Amino acid sequence: MTRLMFIDGVLRILSVADPTQDWSAHRKLKAGLKRAAGRGDRDRKLGRVLSSEVLFRAGLSLATGHAEAASTSLSSMMCLRDGTMIAMLALMPMRRRAFAGLRIGTSLYVAADTMTVALPGNLTKSGHPWEADVPQSVEPLLRRYINEARPFFMERGQQHHNVLWVGRSGTPLKKDALSPRIAEQTLKLTGRRIPPHFFRDAAATTLARSSPEHAKLIRPILAHTSFGTAERHYIHAQTIEAGRDYAALINQKRKARR
Repeated sequence: MTRLMFIDGVLRILSVADPTQDWSAHRKLKAGLKRAAGRGDRDRKLGRVLSSEVLFRAGLSLATGHAEAASTSLSSMMCLRDGTMIAMLALMPMRRRAFAGLRIGTSLYVAADTMTVALPGNLTKSGHPWEADVPQSVEPLLRRYINEARPFFMERGQQHHNVLWVGRSGTPLKKDALSPRIAEQTLKLTGRRIPPHFFRDAAATTLARSSPEHAKLIRPILAHTSFGTAERHYIHAQTIEAGRDYAALINQKRKARR
């Protein structure tokens, strides 16, 4: 899968750089890698896809309790930032590039009573714009980060820009730095290392385990163009529900025999 992603990226660049060149041999190489990779190593996610509720509560705990108990202002502000990122990703599972690329006034609109994320097509995998209000349970954390932690970091580094997520010196927090930070914090909070892209699996799994009807929300929430992922989780949800019904029936029969 890693080789496939690398070859795909290189081929995209080469195709644009010289569209007149015959890249058919390279495309065959890519096709072979795609067949070999399949859907990737599913075992790597076993035991690492937690529910969105667990992830949200972990982020909330980090942004509040851990932040208040921190020994320094810097540590407190970093806990607030990291906790807000985790809580927001738990309820708004964006892709890493889109999440790291959020900008205040451009893709995050802050009003007196609402906060809205509006991603342009170039920040979504489908290429279509995606828009959603920040959930009310996350909004207070995000406002506090924007009003307290972010200015604190920006002042330390004398920075002036509109990128939402920033490092301790106010410089934009790049996706390659954002991912390990979230993974490390979730490891401390939950005992499992959860990188940003696993939050999308968490959302789909949470919806599927809730009910088959909720599984239908997977496509719009994850901004997928096809129903493939939603359908797989829908079938999964039906299986779970059938299992619940079966367990309830067995339990009912056991009570009737007593």
